[in-house]
Amino acid sequence: RTLSDDYIKFLRLAQYLITKSGTGIIGMITNSGFTDGLIFRGVRKSLLQSFNQVSLFDLHGHGRRGKDYLGDENVFDILVGTAIVLLVKNSKKSKIVNRSDIFGSRESKYKYLFDNSFSLIEWLKINPHPNLFLFQDFDSEISEEYEQYMPFLNIWGKGQENIDRHNIYGSGIKTQQDEFAIAFNAEIIQKRIHELLSKNMTEDMLRSKYRLCHTKQWNFTTARHRLSNLDWESHICEVTYRPFDIRWTCYLPDIVTNPRPKVMAQLINNQKNIALLTTRQLGTKSWQHVFLSNHISDMCVISLQSREACHVFPLFQASEVIGKQNNNNLLGKHEFQENNSNFNKTFVMQIASSLGLKWCFSDSGNLDHGEIGPLDIFCYIYAVLYCPTYRARYSEFLKIDFPRIPISS
Repeated sequence: RTLSDDYIKFLRLAQYLITKSGTGIIGMITNSGFTDGLIFRGVRKSLLQSFNQVSLFDLHGHGRRGKDYLGDENVFDILVGTAIVLLVKNSKKSKIVNRSDIFGSRESKYKYLFDNSFSLIEWLKINPHPNLFLFQDFDSEISEEYEQYMPFLNIWGKGQENIDRHNIYGSGIKTQQDEFAIAFNAEIIQKRIHELLSKNMTEDMLRSKYRLCHTKQWNFTTARHRLSNLDWESHICEVTYRPFDIRWTCYLPDIVTNPRPKVMAQLINNQKNIALLTTRQLGTKSWQHVFLSNHISDMCVISLQSREACHVFPLFQASEVIGKQNNNNLLGKHEFQENNSNFNKTFVMQIASSLGLKWCFSDSGNLDHGEIGPLDIFCYIYAVLYCPTYRARYSEFLKIDFPRIPISS
């Protein structure tokens, strides 16, 4: 959906026309999301391949990501940050990527733009990130060091995102109707569902009382019909809603519209398991986005910003699901084996080898026996992500993708 934004279509149209003519200049003022968003890395790569010179003047003014600087305002009455992009295609073989940033009030930005021309702006020549093609400058020495670390998603499952996402790990649950679906205790959830099922209750009446989901993922009539034929009370369970804030929900798709069943099945009613929660991208200034949970977890546990959605990485997986897991039975019955961790086998063997230890399949290894186990590695990762030196040294990289983990020796 983000890639279908009109400004991306106009950028592509302009790129096509200039490429066809062989030479030309594009000048646009756009949403600045394409300059650093992960989903736009293909857009950035294509622009870098097509044009000899890319000049980005970032006007900032992000209303959704939080303020980069106090007092920073948007040049328009909108929430998304903006940028001026100038793209030049000619016969020269050299490639130049320039960047300049401005922060402050709307009036100060207007004045700067009015008083300066392209040649007067202080441009910073940058070397875009080699894999993400970000229009940002990075310390090359630190970048090379950080790139040697293990990519976070390679640590889990088969180390292949297209296979592991939604199976081994994934986003937290999303009810789209928290006012109705999330409560401080189980009794309140029971009361609300009884209200929904009451013959005297109409949809308008329930919507006047609670902010219910307005998308196609939830339907009042369908929810009433299905819940009335289910033992829904057995699906009431605890949920990690915010840091240190455990609440209650009814874990059925007629209450929780995006339940992420395959990921949450590893945590439901299983107090022995534990999950690491973190984000993929940062919308705020500093990275501090990591937490733990032993319950199903909301996608806003770590942050309320949509860009910082919570991703859930359970340590152990369900070795077997007894009974069919479907819309009527998200909980199912799960058997857990503590030697069935979600860690990628290549990763754990690499760590064990670098430490000169044997891999132990149980929770924790016994150092007296020269062992290391899943919980030991899990705790190591959590400790690394809480290390102040790690966060400070790699702050620019933590903003743009999942963290990378150094292999200790």
